[in-house]
Amino acid sequence: MEQVKGLEKAANSLKKWVLDPVLTSQFQQISSVLLYGPAGTGKTALTIALQASFPGPFLRIPIPELVSQSSFPLLQAVLAHCDSHSPCVLCLDELDMLDCAGTETKALLCEWIRRNKTVGIIGISAYPWRIEGNFRLERGIFVDLPSAKARKALFLQEAGLSDDEISVLVSRSAGLTGADLVVMRREAAMSALRECISTGFVLIRNSTLYPAAPRDPGALPLSAAQSSLSSCALRPLSLVLPTQNDYLRNPMHVSVTARELEQFRAFGAGYRNTQGGN
Repeated sequence: MEQVKGLEKAANSLKKWVLDPVLTSQFQQISSVLLYGPAGTGKTALTIALQASFPGPFLRIPIPELVSQSSFPLLQAVLAHCDSHSPCVLCLDELDMLDCAGTETKALLCEWIRRNKTVGIIGISAYPWRIEGNFRLERGIFVDLPSAKARKALFLQEAGLSDDEISVLVSRSAGLTGADLVVMRREAAMSALRECISTGFVLIRNSTLYPAAPRDPGALPLSAAQSSLSSCALRPLSLVLPTQNDYLRNPMHVSVTARELEQFRAFGAGYRNTQGGN
C-alpha cells in the first residue's frame, strides 16, 4: 500500500479497520471511519493513494455531486454496485455536504449505511461538526497539521538543501498545512526561475542549477544551459536565504488558526478516535 508522506498512522489505521477486514471478508470487524481535519492536510490525497493500491473495488462519491435534484438515481446506482460487488470500499468525500442534499437522497444513504454489513466506508470532512447524527461513522481519525518530522521528510525531497537549511525551514513552517507547504515550495522554485531569467545567467554544480550574476565564476548564459535544464534540479536559493526570501523574511501565511484546531479537537472528544498525522 502506497503511503502518503506524514500520514503513515492514518494509512495504517485505515488498513487495520477498513481495508484488511474487507479483503479477508471479516465482515464483523469492518469499521466505518471518518477522516477529519483542516483542509489541505492530505485526507483526500491519502484515500486516492489507498484507492490506487487497493486490489478490490474502491468507489468514491464526492458528496457535492449528490446535492442536485437529479442525484437520487446516481446514488441508487452506486449503492447497488457496492452491494453487488461487495466486499468493497466506498469513500464519501466532503461528507458534511450531505446537509445540502435532498431528503430522499439522505434517507436512502442513511438506510443503506444502517443495514450495510459488507462494505468498508471511509468518510472525509473538513467540517465534521456539520455532519448529521444519522451519518456519524464508527471511528474518527483526526488528520492534524504536519508535525516537524513530517515537514522534514517533505523538505528532504528538495535537491541541494543542507541540514541547517532544512532545520530553518522546519522551524519556520510550523502551523502550515501540507497544501501550504506545496504552495511554498512551488513559489520558491518559481522565484528561482525568475532569478535565472532576470540575470540571464546560471551556475551548474552537482546536477543542481543555481541563479547567478554575470560575473560569478563559472556562470553560463541561460541560453547555453538549455540542454542541461531537463537533467538538473532548480536550486531555490530564495527558499532558505532570509535576505532574499519573502517566505522567511515576512510572516508565513497560516491557513488554520489555533481556534479552528481547538474546534477539531473538541469534536474528537469522546469519539472512538485516533491521531492520523505524524
